[in-house]
Amino acid sequence: MLSRFGYLRDPVGNPLAELRTGTLASVKVFGYDASDRLTSVCLQALCPDRRDPSIRYTYDPVPPAVSDTDPTDTNLALLDEFIAHHAETFEWRRPTAGPIGFPRVNGVADVDALCERLAAVGVLLLPGSVYAEPEHVRLGFGRANMPEALRLLEETLPTASAARSG
Repeated sequence: MLSRFGYLRDPVGNPLAELRTGTLASVKVFGYDASDRLTSVCLQALCPDRRDPSIRYTYDPVPPAVSDTDPTDTNLALLDEFIAHHAETFEWRRPTAGPIGFPRVNGVADVDALCERLAAVGVLLLPGSVYAEPEHVRLGFGRANMPEALRLLEETLPTASAARSG
C-alpha cells in the first residue's frame, strides 16, 4: 500500500485537514469563510504566509464566480527568485508548461556527486548525466514542500564548493 488517507472535519462536515500516511505522506489544510465556502487549500501542515504552497479561492459577489491560484505558479516564482539569487551556479530557460525544469549547473565538477549530497539531506534532483547532459539537473517544482526543498538546497550549496572546479 502506497498511502492511506484520513480526514479531520468540522461540525458541519467540512474537511479541515487531509492526512496521508505511507510512502507518499503529506498533509493538506483547508480554510473556509463565514459562509462555509472553501477559501484555501494549504499543501503542507502550516501556511503562515502567501508564499507558502497553497491554492486560494476568492468569490465575487456578482456574478457568482470563483477564481483560484495554482501552487505550481507559486513554486515557479520561488524557483525564479532562487535561481536569480544563485545566477553564478544555475542558469536555465524558464519552463512555459509543466512542473519540471532542467537548469545548467555551473562551476560544479561532479554534478552527480552534488545530487547525491543533496539526496542525503532530502532534496531530490536527477543528474543530467541520465540524459547525456552531465552539467544539468532535472528539477521538479510541483511539490508542496518546495520552500523547504529550496531552503535545504540553499544550505547545501556552500558545501558544494569543495566539488567546484577552479
